[in-house]
Amino acid sequence: MLLIKDLLPKAVKKAGIKQAVDIALALERAETILVRVYGKEFLLGVKPAYIQYKTLCLLCTDFSAGSQIGYCEEEIIEYINQAFSKKVVERISLIT
Repeated sequence: MLLIKDLLPKAVKKAGIKQAVDIALALERAETILVRVYGKEFLLGVKPAYIQYKTLCLLCTDFSAGSQIGYCEEEIIEYINQAFSKKVVERISLIT
């Protein structure tokens, strides 16, 4: 008997949307770790926007909040990549 959890990854890969699904999951993990490290209010000034060329781009409306990202950049990247078999994010960029 086949389970949905076994079929879903194959169907996503076959449909050609694996990369888009991985990016969406990585953005969700980025938001999770930002809240865990800095608190929920932090997302008022910094939000994960998109991932392009293995760079997580964060939309930064509060410069002081954005400047704090550098202190935990490696921890953020490591947490995001833990859920994947290969690196989805290698660096972080702030968009002001």
